[in-house]
Amino acid sequence: MKKSMKAIIAMMLAAVTCVSLLSGCGASTTETQAAAPQAAAEATQAAREAAAQGSMFAGKTLKLALFEGGYGMDCWNQTVEAFQKYYPDVTIEVQHNPQIGDVVRPQMIAGEYPDIYYCNGDNDELFRSLLNEKQLWDMTDWYNSTPSWDDESKTVADTIVAGLLSSTTCAPYRDGRIYGAPFVLTSRGVVYNRTLWEKNGWTFPETWDELFTILDEAKAKGIAGWTYAAANAPDYVQSMLMPSLVSALGVEKALAFVDYDESILDTPEFKQLLETYAKLGDYLLDGTLGLNHTESQAEFMQDKCLFIPNGDWISAEMADAPRTDGFVWGMAAPPVNTVGETHYSRSSPGILTVPANGGEHELAMEFIRFMYSKEGIEIWAKTASQLIPVEGAAEIAAPYLDEGFASMHAELDNSATAFAYAWTPIENSKVSINDVIYKTYADVVTKKITVDQWLETIREAFKEKNAARK
Repeated sequence: MKKSMKAIIAMMLAAVTCVSLLSGCGASTTETQAAAPQAAAEATQAAREAAAQGSMFAGKTLKLALFEGGYGMDCWNQTVEAFQKYYPDVTIEVQHNPQIGDVVRPQMIAGEYPDIYYCNGDNDELFRSLLNEKQLWDMTDWYNSTPSWDDESKTVADTIVAGLLSSTTCAPYRDGRIYGAPFVLTSRGVVYNRTLWEKNGWTFPETWDELFTILDEAKAKGIAGWTYAAANAPDYVQSMLMPSLVSALGVEKALAFVDYDESILDTPEFKQLLETYAKLGDYLLDGTLGLNHTESQAEFMQDKCLFIPNGDWISAEMADAPRTDGFVWGMAAPPVNTVGETHYSRSSPGILTVPANGGEHELAMEFIRFMYSKEGIEIWAKTASQLIPVEGAAEIAAPYLDEGFASMHAELDNSATAFAYAWTPIENSKVSINDVIYKTYADVVTKKITVDQWLETIREAFKEKNAARK
């Protein structure tokens, strides 16, 4: 799974390079060569639009509840508008909010469910409740039997990046059944300004010892080490911590960790990992604990610190934000303990869910099917600089992805192996592991609690999870 996901992102970069080389050399196709496929595509679209008139979905209402975050709303608005070309008799109601779970929860309690729910990752309380209580619609049969939008000889499952649907992000119960629809595929790591580092004679280090040496040099120059979205998204730290865990423990033990294997907590490697991240607190930008995601990113872009744990969406999200002269986006995998260990990055698919109690499961999935189309791929590349996880999407999206996205992937894809994961959902458990690890981290960096106390907090959470599933 991880190699194929890394390959598709690497292919995206190759496609970007290819496109810019072709345009630079003046390469082109003749009007005659281009006309035939274009005419065929237009005819296919016209036929599809005509067929949709009076479809099985006519008169139905599709309800979308969407997290309003780094992608913005233009991508969603254009997707809705394009979908309605094919289904003009469908009414689409969109709710969007940075705290969408808080908006939707009382509606669900009252019996009103959205047909598609998109939240801000697995730290969303409502999402965790739906997952833990098994209140999501099973998409498995739909993926395996529904033809893809652009090629009816293939099922939708055939077109999704290999290994993604079987990963715990999409099949969270580890039984092969799909409950989450991947719609973007992002990479996370250590984001930094290459220009600042080069100006000071630094290159991003391979080991933690090398990084701490650089952090000491930066501190002597009045530059903080790092910052993160402590006020509203402390789990952004997982962009570094989880890849570090995989490097230290290996893939098998890392997957056991997200299944609450308590024995992992007793390994010397895990204790060393926590100690390393506690030490990072000594280099945190002053005021970080009061900063949200955009505020911390803005501080970073003013060279107030050396790096920020984040993802490849940051360049599009902060496209209009002020930055220092010559700023160049870079992204690396976190350091490892010893030279030769494998560097990992976190590959994180955005997930759309369909609540089991929603009224329009098939219409919801038809909307998702459209998102996997060439047209959907282009919309998300143009408006959000994001890649829909469909085979061949890299070439389609390449002309539209912003320079910052390409700049980050130029480094990350050639130096790290992608790792995707999701915590195993446990029915009747009320504990949020992300809160336990990442909200508590603020107390670690401020030295309110020790590493041993942090470890025991995690241990108690694991015990609660394991007790709840017995």
